[in-house]
Amino acid sequence: MDITEFQKRLGASFALKTDGPAFQLQLDQVVESPQAPTGYACFSAEFIGPAQPVLPQATYCLIGEDVMLELFLVPIERQSQGIRYQAIFNQKRDPA
Repeated sequence: MDITEFQKRLGASFALKTDGPAFQLQLDQVVESPQAPTGYACFSAEFIGPAQPVLPQATYCLIGEDVMLELFLVPIERQSQGIRYQAIFNQKRDPA
């Protein structure tokens, strides 16, 4: 998925496949890097999850309404609404 596809899904919920109990993440923010090298799209997708448990950084399968993704997520911040997780993307742009 590219940045546009993530932006279309802002606010969407994703079920996270884990060995434990059901876990939901909400896509909260998509941030484009202003320092991306020429020809690349660099951005981050940030998700909010419950306060407990805090998932360790790892690759997880996220299932949305119309998409299934394997993302490497890193917990980056504890907030009042839960834990913020981040996935970073560096994609070569199509030369169109």
